[in-house]
Amino acid sequence: MASGNHISCGPCMFDDVTKDAGRWCTSCEEGLCEECEKAHRRSKSSKNHQVISIEDYRKIENVSISQICEHHGENLEWFCKSHDEVLCVACVPSKHKTCTDVIPISANLANTRQSSALFDLEETIEGTLRNVKQCIKNRESATKEIEKQELAVKTMVLETRTNINGKLDKLQEKLLQELRSASLTCKSEYMKIFQKLKSTEERLIKLKKQTIQMKQFSSEIQVFLGTQCTETGEHIRDIPVSGPPYDISVLDLNRICVSYGDTMFLEIMNCITYHVEKKISLQKSCLGVSQENGRLYVLYGDDIEVMDLSGQHLDTVILASKNILCIKTRSGKIYYADYKTQKVHCRLFNGEELWQLKRDSINFCFGVTVDNYHNVYVVGYVSNNLTIIQHDGKDSKTLLTKSNGMNCPQCVHFDKDTRTLVIGNKEGLILLYKVV
Repeated sequence: MASGNHISCGPCMFDDVTKDAGRWCTSCEEGLCEECEKAHRRSKSSKNHQVISIEDYRKIENVSISQICEHHGENLEWFCKSHDEVLCVACVPSKHKTCTDVIPISANLANTRQSSALFDLEETIEGTLRNVKQCIKNRESATKEIEKQELAVKTMVLETRTNINGKLDKLQEKLLQELRSASLTCKSEYMKIFQKLKSTEERLIKLKKQTIQMKQFSSEIQVFLGTQCTETGEHIRDIPVSGPPYDISVLDLNRICVSYGDTMFLEIMNCITYHVEKKISLQKSCLGVSQENGRLYVLYGDDIEVMDLSGQHLDTVILASKNILCIKTRSGKIYYADYKTQKVHCRLFNGEELWQLKRDSINFCFGVTVDNYHNVYVVGYVSNNLTIIQHDGKDSKTLLTKSNGMNCPQCVHFDKDTRTLVIGNKEGLILLYKVV
């Protein structure tokens, strides 16, 4: 047994006697004292064992070559030539009983040190060792080359940094000069805008005071008419479309949906970039269009087609009226007017009619819209008037007539954010009213 630098005699250890071993039996894999070595050589079973000095054993101490079968724990004493495999006494009948060339290892030990297998092993080790030494030499050379390249790259980086710093200094001075110039220009422009805003503020304060007084002391019709916008509209830009549009519905801040009547298609387009995001082909002509909660409600033939923004059909609302030019949706309801019967209808999305109102004073109902309180506004194209209908359809009143500028009105729209009523006449005159 080996313990650190001390190797004890194996046979003595069995008798609980500790003695230093002077020799080592490579067959028994144990140390031998002088007396046990003599007995070992006299024994018939071990007299041919190879016994070496402890100094020589130290040289092969860390070479792990087991003589015990890892499957059965028995000594490896047999060799199968067919499978080139060493065996124990238990391996032979269990796995190699059909093999005809199983021989004792002792019969194959002659000239083992001069065998081709050992020679090949030595050659392989020697060749591998040469390769490893060459790799070490290459790595040492590569390390020096890397250090050389590192120094060259570091020098190049420092030189580049110096050049970049110089260019950045010049660019910085140029940009600061441009910034100072732009800042002076902006300040001058902003001062002009500021003066205009101050002037506008003064006018609005005055208008606010007048509006409060009008609201307190004037009649309802005077309030409505008194809030007519008289400012001239300023042209902002044109939005190119694919043809003469029939109706437009605002989807969000950037997108609109346009119908084209008999051309039988809708377009969803970006009104900022003018890009047509979706073209929806139809089988019939489409007139009025309205949007509610991401759904399009399209006056499609004699009915209302419900679809999503991709054009996928979702539902159909059957209408009792067949003479409709415009529809409006708001809070789960559909509003429309029949230009022949002079009736205005309010229905739920499921088709259930909530109310209808007939007014002979409305001749050829054209456009319809709804305010934040669900009051309905209808323009009469032939009667040249604007009528407001109470949210439950039980009462109505004519608000504007031809004397107020109504001249063949074709469309009406309520902007719920600005609470502004927009009316378009046939000849192109647009009237704006603030609903208070």
